[in-house]
Amino acid sequence: MQSLARLGKDLVRAGCGTLAGARELTRSAAAATATTTTTTARSVHFDVDDNSQVDHVFKKLNRKLNMEGVLLEARIRTWHTKKSDQKIIDQRRTAKRLARRAIGRKINWIMKKRERGF
Repeated sequence: MQSLARLGKDLVRAGCGTLAGARELTRSAAAATATTTTTTARSVHFDVDDNSQVDHVFKKLNRKLNMEGVLLEARIRTWHTKKSDQKIIDQRRTAKRLARRAIGRKINWIMKKRERGF
């Protein structure tokens, strides 16, 4: 059984899913367990039964990192942004979030109306 262990800062910088990241993550089970005992508090561990599941695990890892905002944070910290540019980015992000909420409310309203037979 292969183990994918330990998501380090270097993997985030390299861009998760690259060949270099794959080489670092794919280790023997003994080496992976030895490194997980000496890691910091933030680590990710996936067990892979065979090599055919590695792509699936990378997709799962990317999805999890994206949902937690790790990839976005790494992308933001790569370059410095001026305060004025950051303000514009935050305003756009807020506008998108509010638009998504409004669409969700409209869909819920339509579905409730449909349940009542209108």
